[in-house]
Amino acid sequence: MAENITKDSLKEDIFNAYLAEKSAKEAAETALNELKNAPVLITPEDLAILKSNHLALISIFPETPEFNDKEVSRIKSLIQQDYEEAQILRKLFPDVTEFGENFVEDFNKLEETAEPVTVVIPYIKEFAQGNELQLALRGWDKHFKEDFRVVVIGDREDWMNDDVHVIECKRKGNNPPIDIAHKMLLAIESDLVSEKFIWANDDQYLVSPCMLPDFEILTCDGMLNAANLPNNLYGKNKKLTIDLLKKAGKGMVDFSTHTPFVFEKDKLKDLIIELDLTKNARLISSLYYNWYFPGFVPLRITGGDANDNMKVGVYRQDANFGKLKQFIPLKKIVSNSQSGWSKSFAKIMNATLPDKCQFEK
Repeated sequence: MAENITKDSLKEDIFNAYLAEKSAKEAAETALNELKNAPVLITPEDLAILKSNHLALISIFPETPEFNDKEVSRIKSLIQQDYEEAQILRKLFPDVTEFGENFVEDFNKLEETAEPVTVVIPYIKEFAQGNELQLALRGWDKHFKEDFRVVVIGDREDWMNDDVHVIECKRKGNNPPIDIAHKMLLAIESDLVSEKFIWANDDQYLVSPCMLPDFEILTCDGMLNAANLPNNLYGKNKKLTIDLLKKAGKGMVDFSTHTPFVFEKDKLKDLIIELDLTKNARLISSLYYNWYFPGFVPLRITGGDANDNMKVGVYRQDANFGKLKQFIPLKKIVSNSQSGWSKSFAKIMNATLPDKCQFEK
């Protein structure tokens, strides 16, 4: 059979392997075994045809026109991965039923219609203690490995360029969750913000490569507990959140991890309206995830030891900065509270993220 192989039949076999829903592995192996055993080496022209008709193979073709065992193995793996991604594409774009001869053109159209994820950051300039937002944007620019845009809701800084989309608004009230709910509604109504978006803060800094799934994974700080709450506004808001969840019969997981959250517009809007969160101050992240993800077991974030690879948090002026330096290479995120910002902390973070990014003039 190998001596009868042609470029067209090979191309057809690969496409069939890609599109088959139940026999992708078998079809791919058949085509690739024929390719491997073909008596004539594939020429650069043949490679060009394959490359132009199957984007998934482009990255694994070497400069040489030969296929050795290792390359064939890599092709098999990538075809299977491509098959699985095709199922996701079909769910995202139900109007597209198949990839035919115009595979490249069709795929490019899909890429054009797939909007970049939005990173939304609420920001009040008068409360800035230093260059937190600048450092945060440098972290997203350097380490977030997705196609994304940035939307800041609140105030614009002079150092920002036009790549930062700013929805300007004044602070609403003196209770942070009330202001946050108003800003979230602005994000929900904006065409600049993707249907699924990341809600981040100016005091959260990416320090190693991250993808969207890193923030879609549910994370928690244990369980909500009304005992030993701080005697301040945050403690009051947390108690009201606990009471509301109990009354509604929802879960009691504490999702307030001070890390970036992923929200869906429709779900978040329904929650804000149903619970009137622009008037009733509650911890929105704990409401959202207990409301819509009951029964899920989230990953526990501690923020202060080597076993937690998600983040390290700095909450005191006299933090152990030697330990912070050791932890940074092991974490995805560094965050700080208002009480944790200091000259020593700022020095470390500016040394960690020293380079001007695409969002700065």
